Amino acid sequence: MLLTEFKQRLKGNNVGNLYIFTGDEWQVQKIYLQQICKIKNAELRYIDSIQDITSRKGNSLLSKRYVYYLIEDKDIMTNEKIQKNLNNIIKDNVLILKYFKPLKTSKYKDKTVEFTPLKEDMLIRQVSSVFMGGISESAIKDLVQCCDYNYGRLILEIDKVKHYNPNNYEKALTELISKGLIYCDTQEDVIFPFIDSIMKCKIPEAYMWEKEYINSGGNVMAFLTLLYNNVKATLQVKTCTSSDVAKCTGLASWMINKVKPYINVYSEDKLISIMLDICKCQKGIITGKIPEAYVIDYIIIKIGG
Repeated sequence: MLLTEFKQRLKGNNVGNLYIFTGDEWQVQKIYLQQICKIKNAELRYIDSIQDITSRKGNSLLSKRYVYYLIEDKDIMTNEKIQKNLNNIIKDNVLILKYFKPLKTSKYKDKTVEFTPLKEDMLIRQVSSVFMGGISESAIKDLVQCCDYNYGRLILEIDKVKHYNPNNYEKALTELISKGLIYCDTQEDVIFPFIDSIMKCKIPEAYMWEKEYINSGGNVMAFLTLLYNNVKATLQVKTCTSSDVAKCTGLASWMINKVKPYINVYSEDKLISIMLDICKCQKGIITGKIPEAYVIDYIIIKIGG
């Protein structure tokens, strides 16, 4: 199904109970997920398997509607029993199956929506609306090209530009590009929203991003380092009593602005505890005492617990 057709269906409030999302445009997918939730008056739930839906029997919240989001599930595509009983399992809810690559089977062709990159002119309009005229079209075009026409990357890089120099977006973009800091690869596309979900203590969302990060070949040590830097910066800003935060902490202004939304999420003791857990995991990986495969789950559980 083309994205334009899917969009028209949603405009007519015509929402089915099963869709398969493919492609790399995760930010665009997120927009459509939100639209589906709004139309169905449903809550978004990230699940690990189809069994998570059936295990909710007897739950007092079964009267609510849910949009279930499941990444790279193998059971549904291979288990005929589940396929035949799928409508009874989903019921009045919606199930979104996310696959990074297009499915080889044509069985669910009419339910598959491929999220291909948006056209350049559309991306330029989107970025222009965010900066509200504070940046030239030629500069925006450079940014779009740097991000390989990927809307998800653009959202991340726009945020970087706005924090780098809130008073002069054009200058900020020029400097970031000249320093080679504006481009982010596929792993970074995922790691920034992944870290953000943890820093905001959105644990179900963090598990969703964890799967995407692992599937993109994400590096565990890179994850630990970036998380540690964010936690440390948040603690510095949170405990700073000076009116000149930059001078007091030694942090760049864009980093201070970046962590401001996090300062009231965790207590000082919790932030210190998270930093200690990260150091413990880094040391465990280096010494071989902690397998990398368990580290990210361990950190999320410790933070969410």
